[in-house]
Amino acid sequence: MVADRVTMKIMEISGLELHCLIEDINQKLNQGYYVGTISSISRNSVSLKMRHPNLSDVILILSTTGIWISKMNFRSFEDSPIINGMKSEIERAKFESIEQVGEERVAYLKFRHFDGRLRILVAEFFRKGNLIVCDENNVIITILNSVEVRHRILRTGLTYQPPPPRGINIFDLSIDDLLELREKETDHSMEVEKWLGRNISLSKKYIEEIVTRAKMKHRKLSDTTREDIEIVFELTRKLVSDVCDSSTHSPLVVLDNTGRPANVIPFRLESISEEAAYVPHETLMEAVDAVFSEVLKDEGSSTRTVELDAKIAVLEHDYAQQSQAEREVIEKSNSIRKLAQELMILPNIATDIHNQPLSPVLEKNSSKIVTIAGKEFLEIVNESIPFDPHLPKTSSLLFNRAKELERGCQSIRNAKSRLLEEMEDLRRKANLLQKKAAVKPQVEKEWFERYRWFIGSEGLLCIGGRDASSNSAIIRKHLTDQDLVFHAEVHGSPFFVVKNIPSSSAEQFKTSLLEAAQATVSFSRAWKDGLSVADAYWVIPEQVKKGAPTGQFLPKGSFVIQGKRNYVKSVEIRLALGVIILEKRYALMCGPQEAVKRKSIAYCVLLPGGNDPTNMAKKFKQEMVGVCSNASEEFKDLLDHLKSLSIDEIVKTIPHGQSKVLITKKGDLLAQSMGELHSNQNR
Repeated sequence: MVADRVTMKIMEISGLELHCLIEDINQKLNQGYYVGTISSISRNSVSLKMRHPNLSDVILILSTTGIWISKMNFRSFEDSPIINGMKSEIERAKFESIEQVGEERVAYLKFRHFDGRLRILVAEFFRKGNLIVCDENNVIITILNSVEVRHRILRTGLTYQPPPPRGINIFDLSIDDLLELREKETDHSMEVEKWLGRNISLSKKYIEEIVTRAKMKHRKLSDTTREDIEIVFELTRKLVSDVCDSSTHSPLVVLDNTGRPANVIPFRLESISEEAAYVPHETLMEAVDAVFSEVLKDEGSSTRTVELDAKIAVLEHDYAQQSQAEREVIEKSNSIRKLAQELMILPNIATDIHNQPLSPVLEKNSSKIVTIAGKEFLEIVNESIPFDPHLPKTSSLLFNRAKELERGCQSIRNAKSRLLEEMEDLRRKANLLQKKAAVKPQVEKEWFERYRWFIGSEGLLCIGGRDASSNSAIIRKHLTDQDLVFHAEVHGSPFFVVKNIPSSSAEQFKTSLLEAAQATVSFSRAWKDGLSVADAYWVIPEQVKKGAPTGQFLPKGSFVIQGKRNYVKSVEIRLALGVIILEKRYALMCGPQEAVKRKSIAYCVLLPGGNDPTNMAKKFKQEMVGVCSNASEEFKDLLDHLKSLSIDEIVKTIPHGQSKVLITKKGDLLAQSMGELHSNQNR
């Protein structure tokens, strides 16, 4: 862990954190759980679904990076070589115990079959990690990564040997040990933190915390006294005690510069910059799940798109070459045009190649006159232009050649355009494949979430069609006598319905009428066409005729409007996209700005033009994570939700066509929870 807030490498679990996780796993599973099913997640990660006759299932993730209980169900995106051996040896076996080897990053999981057979699953979490299944005598039955190093050999049929201890066991450390190590050290010029890292089994981030608390960061070992070593010992003992005591925990996930989970700490560490961004969690297990699950999701996404990424890389290379060719042609054209312009201002007289005014101009423009087959040519930037002593004629020939080159650039631009289209097509396919490996529990959604929808500033539900089918469904299934129907004076407009606002009360809900009109024009073709304003109108349900007049045909999703239309003129095309709380869960809501602001935790204001939907969705996630990174305790799981939002889900919520983010703000819910409502309203 570093002190400054920079992008961090993938988290490595420490021996102390493993100690805490093992205690939690023992407490949870040592109640009669058995192994139900074992599934591959990736080459180096497997999922054990632990079952119990009366208690709920527990998902235990075992990876070469760590072990943890997860809230996620993971899809398999790559088979693990060890999966078949694990299934045959461990499935249906009862969980007996899990223990740690000293304070090393090694765990032994013991499983007992009904016939009495014991199987030991060894998990190593250092270097590239390992998963090993052994019998009751520690003979290796199956192994993920064979090992052959100086101090041990691990492969099928051999007896498992744990790694040699890495320094003094932190639980057995005494002040005499530290003093003796200091006396025996031959290099007293090394820094205290490096000396501790060499001699005690403690991870780097906790060693940095100790020397920070002791105010010895970057101090040489030669500059320390016995009193200093005693301080280091006491601080070490206190830190180890606190990390291993869950009652002292206030677990935090540290975010990197992009707002993504990067590391876990059981409580705030002085060695980490105060500017670092954190997400609090209830338990250390939940924090570890948040970080490692994100790693697995990313691994799954990248694995699915390797082939497409390679194709995109080739196209990007071709595009770069075409761009270089275009630049070279433009530079050549500019050089020829510049020479032509300078020749135009020379004395308009016939001349020869030794003419005094001509020679300096040719030299200045890196050009010369050459004779080819008895004819004179003007040579410039590898181009040979017929030379005429009558300079205006030569200038004209140069201008013509410059224009030819410029016209030739169009074919290069067309080729670049085709390459861009191919790249965008491949990227869209990649985005479809980049589905997260984790499957969140299914959430029962409200009926109106299948349509365009928002809850207006005055609390009224507004629903609109996404396409012809949903347009038809809204009018035919959900329109009642107590509703109002909106449509835009734009081709390709959806129908929007404001629920529970009878026409007799319409004047009392002017804000709702304006918001519904704005949503109608904004979700129409006007957005894709880049318009800034459009007109809308509203009618009562009885004016909407569901059948076509005699002898006429109505396309699907279209209806006949009869009678007077109540117009809302020059409505601004503008929307907001925010995260709200809907029935005790987070949901995306896209609608007029004031309506979204009142209901949301945070939101972005959108205008037509700018980015394609996919890039807009990515920008929305990035902006929202930034705004919500210091959300109050009330929204402690908000960042997890934002990071789990699929690009497809965001794209589905926003209008068709290009969009740009105008501003991003805290909504009233977040502002109020942080005591900022008044200032937020005044911004």
